Amino acid sequence: MLILAINTALAACDLAVLREGAVLSERQETMARGQDGRLPILTQNVLEEAGVSLAELDRIAIVTGPGSFTGIRIGVAFARGLALALDIPAIGMTSLEAGLPPTITSPARAVMAAQKRPPDRTWWTQELQHGLGVTDIIEVAEDSFEMGEVEIAAPRALWAGIKAVPLSPNAFKPVPAYARAPEIHKPRTKP
Repeated sequence: MLILAINTALAACDLAVLREGAVLSERQETMARGQDGRLPILTQNVLEEAGVSLAELDRIAIVTGPGSFTGIRIGVAFARGLALALDIPAIGMTSLEAGLPPTITSPARAVMAAQKRPPDRTWWTQELQHGLGVTDIIEVAEDSFEMGEVEIAAPRALWAGIKAVPLSPNAFKPVPAYARAPEIHKPRTKP
């Protein structure tokens, strides 16, 4: 099975091409903005490096968040559009699922720093079994758990691609996983 894996949920474009679990190509570019312009180019680059074309893909894996609101939307829309155009399944994987290596199969509580600053520092957390979420993602206060009890998640497209191979597209849909509502404010009106 040939898989293109994509992660734009954080401040980067992270892509991998895998065949039967073997990495054919992988690329990561750190960027706070601009994933929408770089993602198509990087996709073409990793496919060329792997020596394959879009038409050969069997499946797309996409990290669905939580993370950057805009990054999540860009990645999910891109993956869903490609999957639709190629008539192949897209598998959605949370940042916490894609944040632990596939070798961790025992039950684990994955955590990842949320996008809040001190003194209100919080963490996103999700219970995993066999590397996959068995609970919803929740946001918790920093003092609600001991760091020794958890696994720190560092999402990677590569790990999402490896984990996506046996998954059902119906059970792992490519939809954004927001752990909280967007932080938007209405513009002030003049009196």
